[in-house]
Amino acid sequence: MRTHMLYQCKKCPAYQPAKKQKFLSFDSADSGGKLVARGWDPDECRRALAKMIVRDELPFSHVEGQGFIEFMKIASPRFDPPSRRTIGRDIRDIYQFEKEKIREFLARNNLRVSLTTDTWTSVQNINYLVLTAHFIDETWVLHKRIINFTVIPNHKGKTIGKLVESCCINWGIERVFSIVVDNASSNQVAIEYMKEKIGNWKQLVLGGSFLHVRCCCHVLNLIVRDGMEELDSSIDAIRNAVKFIRSSPARLEKFRKCASREKVDHKGVLCL
Repeated sequence: MRTHMLYQCKKCPAYQPAKKQKFLSFDSADSGGKLVARGWDPDECRRALAKMIVRDELPFSHVEGQGFIEFMKIASPRFDPPSRRTIGRDIRDIYQFEKEKIREFLARNNLRVSLTTDTWTSVQNINYLVLTAHFIDETWVLHKRIINFTVIPNHKGKTIGKLVESCCINWGIERVFSIVVDNASSNQVAIEYMKEKIGNWKQLVLGGSFLHVRCCCHVLNLIVRDGMEELDSSIDAIRNAVKFIRSSPARLEKFRKCASREKVDHKGVLCL
């Protein structure tokens, strides 16, 4: 009874965590790869499992799979795998914890933040918006954090602006340096909306002259597409030739033999 009260019953006022045997292991490469002593902690195991689900983009049901359960029985018999609902709550807790860390970091260092946003429509015909924050810490290291990924009713400029404003207020971000968007006309409306709001917060730099930054990748993509239109007829001819060869196994085999005879480096299958 004394052992139970002191080392197992957490509700007992005299409870003392038992000093468990620790094992030596190497820390992750991100933490320096140092040799550390670790003890077995079920809560730490659950947090590590939740991070694995997020990093490897696994479904929550992975923890209820028979293969995973059998693996854990052998790898760590003392660990009881949680249900999909429990692992979902654990991931939500990790998200809230990391969110508060970023909010405190931005507030403590009073940093200027640059934002990048984009919207698109999924194959399920659902509109999404993503908002990414870029900032430089006190050691001049550039950081990038996705601070919002959400459904948006439509692609109108004012709707985008209001959602970006709401996200900035939620994260406590007022010192916005620039916002990077593509060349869609709706983004011009969103930028004008955000310029007005940030101006009300008295945080514009040079009157907002450099608030709107056009995405160079999108500009380059438009240039390439315009250039490709000049070559449409040639590209169509090449595609038709490839389709003709691929439509018959005999033609494809004959093409491979010709390529080998002419010593042309090829991967064996023509690609469209």
